[in-house]
Amino acid sequence: MRTTLQQISAAALSIMIGLSFSGCSNNDEPASNNGNENEVRFEARADIALSETEAQLAKQSVDFSIRLLQSANKTIAGNEQIALSPLSASMALSMLNNGAANETQEELMESLGLSGFSVEDVNAFSKRLMLELNDLDNTSTISTANSVWLNEGFTPKKSFTGTLTENFDAEVKVKDFSEAKTVDLINEWCEEKTNGCIQDILKELSSEERMLLINALYFKAIWNSPFRKTEEGTFTTFQGEQQEASFMHKDETRFLYSESETFEMAEIQYGNNAFGFTVLLPKEGVGIDECIERLSGEEWLEAVEAMKSTLLNLKLPKFKVGRTDNLTNALKEMGIVKAFSKNADFTSLSDEELTLSTVLQGNSISVDENGTEAAAVTIITAPTSSNEVNPQPIDFHADRPFLYFIKEKSTNVILFMGKIGKI
Repeated sequence: MRTTLQQISAAALSIMIGLSFSGCSNNDEPASNNGNENEVRFEARADIALSETEAQLAKQSVDFSIRLLQSANKTIAGNEQIALSPLSASMALSMLNNGAANETQEELMESLGLSGFSVEDVNAFSKRLMLELNDLDNTSTISTANSVWLNEGFTPKKSFTGTLTENFDAEVKVKDFSEAKTVDLINEWCEEKTNGCIQDILKELSSEERMLLINALYFKAIWNSPFRKTEEGTFTTFQGEQQEASFMHKDETRFLYSESETFEMAEIQYGNNAFGFTVLLPKEGVGIDECIERLSGEEWLEAVEAMKSTLLNLKLPKFKVGRTDNLTNALKEMGIVKAFSKNADFTSLSDEELTLSTVLQGNSISVDENGTEAAAVTIITAPTSSNEVNPQPIDFHADRPFLYFIKEKSTNVILFMGKIGKI
């Protein structure tokens, strides 16, 4: 089966993620902010107050995000650009986790970094994120949607679909997978849930497939202060080539900033500061792949927590990324093996022998002077059988390969992330 989704929704045993910014409307002009940033009124930010268990789950989600980035960087061909939504992937896999049992579930929990937590803890945390993320910033839009698509004649256990409906607000749809119009219906659902950013992601369905789990994620936000200065410049690509690019500038401006032995990190705030666009720039002489390989969730969190208001001369290229990748090998490399084998145990989902087929991610992201628009779709397919002041501003010029992360500030949960090795 070849599937190409662009939303975040959990629906089977194949995953796809799509990210997209202001280019979703097929308009290359920057999104309008009415030309006057003073017209935008940012309501006060209200953080998500986490329990001790939820705080640990949030920390583990960061660790999963970094490991997913490392694994994808090793296994995806053409990795000069990578676009991922770890939040979408984890939600889709968390939905699937409710149908797994025994060693298959143990592998899923361990790969997600959730060993030691109960499935109920994970479900409750996912539900809370879905409910609260969209209410944090009045100027930003973030929405998640989940769906389960069942082939006619396949009946999963009511406890499985009931759990997904209760905890993930998943829509359950029964369709004939042998009919071409089913593909159209799924694509329409994905396009609607991603505000038109993900279109025609699913190419075909096999009548042998039993179920799709789909998770769709959409994000759109304006900068706290739009960029007013854009200049042409040179970006040094992943392979050391020189490439012309349009760079957004802010000189002698305060941003959150920190550094380690191997990288510098700066963050651009969206709206009321509930969400941030974090740029991780390897230091001169450190390759982007070396930086990814050496990075850990703990080090990433330490760098984020060490950030202080710092005077920067910041330069960031405008960019758009759109791609679809098969994450099956990346997830296997992370330890999810039995789920893809004939020994898969999804007895909590169905009495039929099921195995994961494919995990696809379709991604589209756009960053310009006004902000960011991103969308992601994750599809799982299951066939049968189984504030310190610096005296001088620091130059932070992202004119060579860098990593980006879009995160929620109070939990540090990473919604989107990627690698820009070329523009």
